[in-house]
Amino acid sequence: KKLLEIESEELNCASKMNEDFLFKFQRIIRNKSNGVVPLVNNVCKGCHMILPVEFANKVRREPNDIKFCPYCSRILYYQDKIQISDEIIPGSLADLVE
Repeated sequence: KKLLEIESEELNCASKMNEDFLFKFQRIIRNKSNGVVPLVNNVCKGCHMILPVEFANKVRREPNDIKFCPYCSRILYYQDKIQISDEIIPGSLADLVE
């Protein structure tokens, strides 16, 4: 039942979107695992390519404008910095430090 509600909400939202944008977004998520990724330190976290500083600044300054990565076509949003977990993962290099 929950899936049907989500699908119904998706169709409702999609009907209000720009058709060109919707087509691009559906193509992205069909071909790649995630269609929306953060831009951190000028790097697209979808394809890990360094983006031009001017373009990265536009993504940061204009958060309401939709920007696509010029390399992988994913939608970008600006993320100030990645949250680093304090949790030590067993078997990681941090596990070796005393």
